[in-house]
Amino acid sequence: MIEVISLKSIKKTYNSAPILEIGEMMLQAGQVLAISGPNGAGKSTLLRIIGLLEPPDHGSDKFLILGEQPKWNNHTSLRRRMSIVFQSPYMFNRSVYENIAMGLRWRKLKNFEVAERVNEVSKLLEIDFLKQSARQISRGQAQRTALARALTLRPEILLLDEPLSALDAKIRAKLLAKLKPAITETGRSAIYVTHDEAEVRLVADKKLTLIDGKISH
Repeated sequence: MIEVISLKSIKKTYNSAPILEIGEMMLQAGQVLAISGPNGAGKSTLLRIIGLLEPPDHGSDKFLILGEQPKWNNHTSLRRRMSIVFQSPYMFNRSVYENIAMGLRWRKLKNFEVAERVNEVSKLLEIDFLKQSARQISRGQAQRTALARALTLRPEILLLDEPLSALDAKIRAKLLAKLKPAITETGRSAIYVTHDEAEVRLVADKKLTLIDGKISH
């Protein structure tokens, strides 16, 4: 299988304090990797590095995303092939529909294509509040809206930082059971950060645990 992420000897420090030290990690096309670990273990930092939102320290042995080493001249093209969803997503002061459609409009898709994609992911994630203002919905609804916004872009890699944590466990399990095939059957890959071992069992093909910024074996 094709490796879409390949990391070796990746480090990150803040104010001279080590935050992350990844010996080796890889993700193959069509896989969902779950990353678990306690608060402060470095999970979100790792996701931000992979998502090219912040760089690793200089001197990393290997850092390949979608077969390319990230450089200043390919960051934009690589980031367009990925989508990232955070635990507390930003909502634009527009309707839920327009929040989901935002990335598609930036990419200048035609209105009928936008409608098709928004309706597709809204059905998948059981979003029946498209006309509501996104600034007035619940936190759980906002998380579903942000996840839908990412899915409409059909990224090759989906980076998910506890994207459904505000939802009831039963609803979360139901959505995850639908989400995994929606990702992997198209050959796409995902990294799913969670504290919940039940979520790991539902969504992951493989798992790693971070403890104090290092992979625990």
